[in-house]
Amino acid sequence: MISNKKVGQRYDVRSLESIKNKRHNIKSTTTFVNPPIDDKEKNITLEKGQEFTITLDSIPTSGYKWIPTFNTYTINIISHNFQPTSPILIGGSGKEIFTFKAMNSGATVLKMVYKRSWEQQIVAEKKFFIDVR
Repeated sequence: MISNKKVGQRYDVRSLESIKNKRHNIKSTTTFVNPPIDDKEKNITLEKGQEFTITLDSIPTSGYKWIPTFNTYTINIISHNFQPTSPILIGGSGKEIFTFKAMNSGATVLKMVYKRSWEQQIVAEKKFFIDVR
């Protein structure tokens, strides 16, 4: 939910997106990618303007988090959120949810590494081969 500070009304982001898409006659499609924990590589083919979401298991309260690297000409990150599976506790697990948008035609690799920001050691790594048409 977002709020309009001038009049204090609250809007559902999905409703605003729906209105925008109807007004501009734009088709918006979101592809959800939830790779299995042992799946290290995945191919994703998109149309320019299409969004996709990647959801990965995470325990950020212990210092570990997923860090994406990618070519910003081809794709760009729209949002990054954490959704706990239970009340937030130290060492509590959940899902990190990344939403990206295909910006321009081309191919790129979206590399996700799971590590603590202050350590060099990578605990897990996933690669997504992105093809934007």
